[in-house]
Amino acid sequence: MEQERVRAGGNRLRRQLFERSAQLRVLSCFALFCAASSAVYLLNDVVDRVTDTHHPLKRLRPVASGPAIPAIALAASLALAAGALVAAALLNRATLAITAAYLISTIVYSFWLKRVFLLDVMTVAAGFVLRAVAGAACIDAEISPWLLVCSFLLALFLALGKRRSELVLLGQDATNHRAALGHYSLAAGGQLADRVGGGRHRLVRDLHPVAAHGGAFPDHQPDLHGALS
Repeated sequence: MEQERVRAGGNRLRRQLFERSAQLRVLSCFALFCAASSAVYLLNDVVDRVTDTHHPLKRLRPVASGPAIPAIALAASLALAAGALVAAALLNRATLAITAAYLISTIVYSFWLKRVFLLDVMTVAAGFVLRAVAGAACIDAEISPWLLVCSFLLALFLALGKRRSELVLLGQDATNHRAALGHYSLAAGGQLADRVGGGRHRLVRDLHPVAAHGGAFPDHQPDLHGALS
């Protein structure tokens, strides 16, 4: 039953690949998430306008350096978020729910989660997974759990790499820019990134039998615990 369901979902997605209506819906979803992410970035710049002054690059951003007025940035953020939600509602309820979840999670990240060790990078990674889920939801396609896991691990790997680069760039001033950096270290950050990257590599390796079975899952399932150990 599982193999038949996966094959049916794959066949449906292949049919939609060249349908004009499906292409337009996916492009619309892409555009609305550009608006949603821009709304979050503007809000984040306003919230971090003081701490960004401790970063050699972020201090040059319009809000942190002064040219952009925070109130105007917030108004633009609100308008972009509202536009994204309206566009998502015009696609379908699932896309609206995912877009709302993305906005809520990233707003909570801006005000709180970015200061919590590990939850900060996991929230960033989850945001990229929601983007992928929305792309499937807007055309009522079934998304592979393999894609979700691999997307999450790749985004988590990149987020951990960014935290490590911030430690290298900022040095002793790291915690003045981002409080959560006080819980990271160069050695620990490298080890976490290596484990996540290794786990993703093992999962991708386990995907080869899936392709060999015509898109169906093989009899064995990957060891998710061992992939990250």
